Amino acid sequence: MITVAIVEDDGVLANGYAKEIEACKDITVVFVAATAAEARASLAVTKPNVVVLDLVLPDTPGHALIMEIRTLCPTSDILVLTAFDDYQRIYDSISAGAMGYLTKVLRPGELAGAIRQIHAGESPISAGIARKILLAMRGSIRSSPELEKLSRRELEVLQFIASGYSYLEVATSLSISLETVRTHIRNAYKKLQINNRRDAAILLNGKVHQPDRS
Repeated sequence: MITVAIVEDDGVLANGYAKEIEACKDITVVFVAATAAEARASLAVTKPNVVVLDLVLPDTPGHALIMEIRTLCPTSDILVLTAFDDYQRIYDSISAGAMGYLTKVLRPGELAGAIRQIHAGESPISAGIARKILLAMRGSIRSSPELEKLSRRELEVLQFIASGYSYLEVATSLSISLETVRTHIRNAYKKLQINNRRDAAILLNGKVHQPDRS
């Protein structure tokens, strides 16, 4: 059974999330909190597998609470649900320790599916969010004639890999198969004559960058 905590100050949304989750046989809600203070009081006791978190709370900035949760419950995975999709919020949340980031415009069953994904070690990300990450990555990439050898998709996949994402996380973020990711990476490595993600990171932006996955 996957245990889930919901931290959301909008009561209607929180109840909707809880209703969808409780309809699943393999997921259960251990508590619902409307503030960071309420969440702190319950997290240390329940230690849920997944924390579904709204970034905008009345008493604590979302990214600050994410860091607190990582300390209080280091084994809990944090899934951000927010109306905001600007890159700075995304970056702050992921840097703080969030492992999934979805907008609040959800299809029926999407939240439960994302909870299962994140509990299984994947990183669910809304398509629009993934695009913003890619655009931000692209803006930091050094110009190189070698990179012009790559197709658009090969470059996108390589950007994720060079930033430390697993093949499975790349497949999930770009909505492609795991084998397609492997094929793009194999082709990109061959065209660039490199052998690993460290070489890719150096070629893309002149330095090795790995996100904090602790």
